[in-house]
Amino acid sequence: MNEKAKKENNNTIEVEAELDLRSLFNIFWDRKYLILGITSLFFIFSIIFSLQIPNQYKATTSLAPSENKGGSLTQSVSSQLGGLAGLAGLRGMETTANEAELAIEIMQSWGFVESFIKNNNIEAELLASEGWDEKTNKLIINQEVYDVDNSAWIEKKPSSWEQFKLFSEIFEVRKNRDSVTILLSLEFYSPLKAKEWLDLYVVSINNYMRERKIKRVEKNIDYLQSQLAKTSMTEMKAVFYNLIEEQTKILMLAEANVDDYVFMTVSKSMIPEQRSYPFRRLIVIQFTLIGGILSVLIVFLLRAFKH
Repeated sequence: MNEKAKKENNNTIEVEAELDLRSLFNIFWDRKYLILGITSLFFIFSIIFSLQIPNQYKATTSLAPSENKGGSLTQSVSSQLGGLAGLAGLRGMETTANEAELAIEIMQSWGFVESFIKNNNIEAELLASEGWDEKTNKLIINQEVYDVDNSAWIEKKPSSWEQFKLFSEIFEVRKNRDSVTILLSLEFYSPLKAKEWLDLYVVSINNYMRERKIKRVEKNIDYLQSQLAKTSMTEMKAVFYNLIEEQTKILMLAEANVDDYVFMTVSKSMIPEQRSYPFRRLIVIQFTLIGGILSVLIVFLLRAFKH
């Protein structure tokens, strides 16, 4: 094919493309009111729908492993007495870092979440709330689910697993890659409740790990004392006395360190003032785009049925 023929062929393609675009524009123009109407309906519906979604607020706090001396004492026992502590069957010899890692896993566990909800008596507020009244600063309880006056469930009370799943949706633990700190966040209808529950959660995990340590160390001391009573060797008695002394120090530190046993607060939580959800502008944009695309498809279908 020579250059002249190629040029004529390209011109023909361009003219056909222009005609196709023009005809497509004419189709849309003829149906402009239908397209505009459907898109407008989706736009109006998206505004109404987004306004029906209750606001939620996210409280956050930043934590770091506490610099308590329990970890250094247990390391001291291991270094001074070698494998004898392990040979004696001692437990509770975790370092501070290991305890923090363990605490992160425990605070996300089903059992811990269940006990937190139950111990703080927040089942009704967590499971039956459907919004927050900003004027009265009170949660809006769904009366079809829970009878506030009689403190009774109208519907079947959510199971332990359902409670765990719901709490996991509003609670998040995120580790910072560039530091040892972790970020906790809790999102709920009431900004006050979000902060209150988040603070309670930090207190609960610290208390849980502290009590866990105390129980384990007390068992260690009881075990060592029983072994001490059985042995008649002077050297072994000296070893057991040293082990009991070190375990007693750990016990005393755990009992004294009430507030920040595993985690200390780096950045305390505040009552959030701006909502974190829903993203109403994004909802309106998405629904409007869907309406526009749907209206165009309807126009194509109507034209296809005509032919």
